[in-house]
Amino acid sequence: MRVALASPVSISHYAGCEKWVVGVANALASMGHKVDVYATPYTPKRNADPRSVLRGDVGYFEGWALELSDDYDVVYVVYTPVVWRVFRSSSPKVAGMHYYLCVPTELEEAVLRNVPVALRYYDPISVLTYWAFRAFGQRDLRRFDAVHVPNNPYRLPLRHWRVLFVPNWVDLGLYRPTREKADEFTVLFVGRHCWDKGWLDYCAICRGLRRAGLPIRCLSTGEGSWPVEGLGFVSDEELVDAYSSSHALVYPSRSDTFGLVILEALACNTPVVTTSIEPHRALGLPLIYADSPREFVREVVRLYRMWEEGTYWELVEGLRDSVTRYDVRRVMPMIEDMLESVADC
Repeated sequence: MRVALASPVSISHYAGCEKWVVGVANALASMGHKVDVYATPYTPKRNADPRSVLRGDVGYFEGWALELSDDYDVVYVVYTPVVWRVFRSSSPKVAGMHYYLCVPTELEEAVLRNVPVALRYYDPISVLTYWAFRAFGQRDLRRFDAVHVPNNPYRLPLRHWRVLFVPNWVDLGLYRPTREKADEFTVLFVGRHCWDKGWLDYCAICRGLRRAGLPIRCLSTGEGSWPVEGLGFVSDEELVDAYSSSHALVYPSRSDTFGLVILEALACNTPVVTTSIEPHRALGLPLIYADSPREFVREVVRLYRMWEEGTYWELVEGLRDSVTRYDVRRVMPMIEDMLESVADC
């Protein structure tokens, strides 16, 4: 099967969906498929050389106007309004709904509908993307042969005759406990430092923990902000170590289509405290839910007390087993089947 994967963001950004594209491209190529990756040159930040993360037999092309060969059996496009038209091909196409602002939560939508308020929390491109999808996104999707939602089934306002639910995945060969938990109780935030991913709430949670007078260390990928210690950009291997040595992932995200960091943390036997939004509940995992900074502080303090008492380890035991159904070796054949089914339609 000849497959093209198209990303609206340069693979050099190598975060979130770009990692998903790289992982799928490399896995399909290892299965014997001919795979090429296409992307625009746009990137908020250059974190990696695309050729260093893609297999040597996977082609990579960047540009603002890309003519894809009609010989591809299927083209998978990470969908965003307008930008998807950069990747021109008459081959069967799948729209991948990875961008959460096309399918926002109720809380997000309440903010996004008020443009002046939305611009206080989102960059202009994100606000424009939300309104563009409201204006013509459903018509856009009719141009695709299928729509892929990278999660288990949950309610989504997508009007398409073929919506395919295939979850995201985690590589359990990479994400595994590699270190003992730190001597000092430690919580970790992984994600973009923006309002919708809960960064401001995380900082408020850590300030609340500091006011409680508990010796809890707060870490984050990227830059820090008192009282959060920043780890800077971390490689995949460094991230595994950070998950493993932390006592909890605190992830107060207001929006997601999946929440990959949840799987990564659980795979390292680290409990996850996160919001109860529908995409998180759809995962069917043993998560600890909280929906306000005060609730997050309460749950983290409860974990800290369990750690002090020694009952924390009963909670940690078996967390990794809960994500085995999301292992790449189980999910990748499902992605392969999805692409083949669209290619044959």
